[in-house]
Amino acid sequence: MKIIEELFKKYNFKNTSVGFSLVEKDKKLKNNEEDNLDSSNELKLIDRLEENLFLLKSFQKIAKIGSWSWDIKNGKVHRSSEIYDIFNLKEKMDNLTFDNYISFIPKNERERVIKVINNALKKGEDYEVTHHIEITKGDIRLIKGIGKTIFDENNKAVKMIGIVQDITNDIKTKKSLETFSFLFDSTNDSILMTSTDGVITEVNDSMLKVTGYSREDLVGFKSSIMKSNQHNKEFYSEMWTSLVETGSWSGEIWNRKKDGTIYPVWSRIIRTSDFAGEDCYIAIYTDLSESHKKNETIRDLSEKDLLTGLPNWRVFRDRLKQMLSTRKSNEEVLLSVIKLLNLGDMNELKGSEAGDEILTEFALRVKTVLDANITFARLEGTEFAILFKSEDSLREFDNIMDMITFSLRETFYDKKHKDHFFNIVSGTVIAPTDGETPDILMKNVIATLHKAKENKSHYFFSKDFKEKSSRRILLTNELRKEIRRFQHIKPYYQAKLDKKGEVRGAEALARWFHPEIGFISPAEFIPIAEESGMISELGEFIFEETCKNISSFEGIPDNFKVAVNLSSVQLANKNLPFKIESILNKHKVDYKHIELEVTESMLQDNLDDTVDTLNKLRDMGVTIALDDFGTGYSSLSYLKELPIDILKIDQSFIFSMLKSKKDQAIVDTIITLGKNLDMKLVAEGVETKEDVKALTKKGCDYFQGYYFHKPSPWDGFSTLMDD
Repeated sequence: MKIIEELFKKYNFKNTSVGFSLVEKDKKLKNNEEDNLDSSNELKLIDRLEENLFLLKSFQKIAKIGSWSWDIKNGKVHRSSEIYDIFNLKEKMDNLTFDNYISFIPKNERERVIKVINNALKKGEDYEVTHHIEITKGDIRLIKGIGKTIFDENNKAVKMIGIVQDITNDIKTKKSLETFSFLFDSTNDSILMTSTDGVITEVNDSMLKVTGYSREDLVGFKSSIMKSNQHNKEFYSEMWTSLVETGSWSGEIWNRKKDGTIYPVWSRIIRTSDFAGEDCYIAIYTDLSESHKKNETIRDLSEKDLLTGLPNWRVFRDRLKQMLSTRKSNEEVLLSVIKLLNLGDMNELKGSEAGDEILTEFALRVKTVLDANITFARLEGTEFAILFKSEDSLREFDNIMDMITFSLRETFYDKKHKDHFFNIVSGTVIAPTDGETPDILMKNVIATLHKAKENKSHYFFSKDFKEKSSRRILLTNELRKEIRRFQHIKPYYQAKLDKKGEVRGAEALARWFHPEIGFISPAEFIPIAEESGMISELGEFIFEETCKNISSFEGIPDNFKVAVNLSSVQLANKNLPFKIESILNKHKVDYKHIELEVTESMLQDNLDDTVDTLNKLRDMGVTIALDDFGTGYSSLSYLKELPIDILKIDQSFIFSMLKSKKDQAIVDTIITLGKNLDMKLVAEGVETKEDVKALTKKGCDYFQGYYFHKPSPWDGFSTLMDD
């Protein structure tokens, strides 16, 4: 027995199935007393055994078959020397456990192999499985494994034995692999292979080059990683139906590259089997990007204006027809033709090239501010068209014209850096009121544009729309002119008095007296300034004019303060404290005479930045007031965070305070809250003696309203101070 064990060690058969079989036979021969083996016969048996072992090992080496046994209880695995050759391990390494073996299998195949082995353990069946192993990077072999489970008397799996064969170099498989590999890597088309559940198992170099992905980015992941989201569920449903029913699909599809770029490909997908005999899909993609670019170029030449890149007259007319034919009963189609003025003079002076630069810049500015659902086209020369469909076309058009007007505020420059300003006029029609066919609408809009050019204004064909929109557009243009020079907008001052009736300050209010239009209410022009982006310039002008007037006030009392309103745009500017400081120093005005008012609606966004800005202003010595308190966001949490010195009770509560118990309760609450937070209270809109008495009794500190003083220019206000 000892000799036999030494033979097994010599040929590296450690508890393998073959080893067990031979040992058992040897034991039977040794224990069989009837055979009476003499010494000579025993030697012959040993010689025969050694010869068989040698032949067995030789056969295994030739066939590249390694045998193994796995003791399930203690986890130990014993193997023949050929196992080491197959896995390219050193002869005496003893680290090929079951987990080590699994680690050699590519990730996308592991689950399948483990499932086969587990089923064999549970059901007591023999198993056969073919899979790959990766010895080193690039060295991949195809393995065939056969195993059998051994159970004890309690029908519990205690051992598994089997063989592993390297079938990589099978002549047929090798030739197929080489042929496929050549085709796979030499084609310019992108190729990928996936399992039946869509997991990528292989990609070629062309796929990596086109998409920018690495092999590690793709292999082992779902092919949906390249999904472009350009196709709906029905598209993919039809694709998979074709693959299942016919085994193939072809068609154009958009994929996504690693950098997010989407691109078109012609895709051919087939269902087949890989070299392990497993079902798989192979997809071949032909890049259509260049073909699409050529088609787009041809289409651009026929559909786009060559100078500006905007849709041309033909596209504009087609879209007008389409909008009219698809218009719902509650929708309107608005068409406006806009003409850029003064460009003809520039062309005569500087040539058409300079004019082309201005047209291109104008087109870019307008296009940038418009939504994608609005058509903006160049018709001819300096005429452009705006076209859209809406349930409230007038309101949307007002906003559009505000944005276009705002875009014209910036100076236009030619190549010599000469600056130019341009105005626009427009004629507008609305379907169905002004016509229901393209021909009628175009006829009416051209007539309206001629009238607009004569008066250098904006005209609507329908009288119902004309007055309101024309005034808004007119005021926007006039305000833009006024902002450049500030000839007719001035600060007016309304006095603020204490309980004794003494003037303790004032609020600066913007007033606009247009030489032709007349008085324009701040309720009308302030929103226009905000929406058209001119509010910062307006606010800064009012503040600087106020500082000029304060600096002229000789003998100004220490406790005298003038309040100036800040806009949300100004407050959001982190340079605001620097600007305030610069203007105050310029006019030598003491910080203690300035009060800055903010409203509740301005505090809803970026509270941290707002607190930081107001703290800086307050540290400079400026007083901070919260205007219109009770009408906005009204969150008490910010009152303890913001550096507020004064609460101003909105005039809407003061007006009905004596008539409404609810408003009276609100006023009482605001005053109590302000007192408890060490803030001063100012009541706005005080118009009667009864208001003054009631507010004084409630503990209000200051009063402001027509009962005391209507807003007046600085000269009139200073006279009040003298009195």
